[in-house]
Amino acid sequence: GDRAVGRVYVHKRGDPSIAPPTFPVTKLDEWGLALLARVDTQDNAFFPRHGLRATFEGFSGTQRQQDVDQKFRRAELDVHQSIPFGDEDAINLGLRLAGSNRFDPILTNFRLGGFLEISGLRAQELEGSYLGRARIVYLHRTGSLPVFGNTYYLGGSLEIGNVWQQRSAISLGDTYKAGSL
Repeated sequence: GDRAVGRVYVHKRGDPSIAPPTFPVTKLDEWGLALLARVDTQDNAFFPRHGLRATFEGFSGTQRQQDVDQKFRRAELDVHQSIPFGDEDAINLGLRLAGSNRFDPILTNFRLGGFLEISGLRAQELEGSYLGRARIVYLHRTGSLPVFGNTYYLGGSLEIGNVWQQRSAISLGDTYKAGSL
């Protein structure tokens, strides 16, 4: 696994390209301490049959937006465990948790939506300061494509999750439930 701790400075600028001329330019600067830890023992990046992939990212520091400084904390954990059974089948379990002490719909929110991230929603349709998503994916290796040098799979997923603006609003009762085949 990899891990890194260090000081970081980030500058972001949002220039509107389709908006009235009076629409403001958004600027954001962040500086502080960042932590990244990663483990990956999966056998395949796209269709893993066994192994673990886990990533933790954290940041604590100061965020300046439009010349106003505020303390800022952000953390995200993304874990995927692949479990083989039989010669052709695997179950992939996934959990993603994230949180931030700031709500900024343009630059700092977590996004959710799209295939295997609450299937049926548009890609990154939901955004908020807190995120929770769990999923289980079944894969069955159906055959191979010798011309392309790869195999093809059939499978399905069950997913549950949502994003929230405040920690006090987090509830299983308002989660999205989804699946895909």
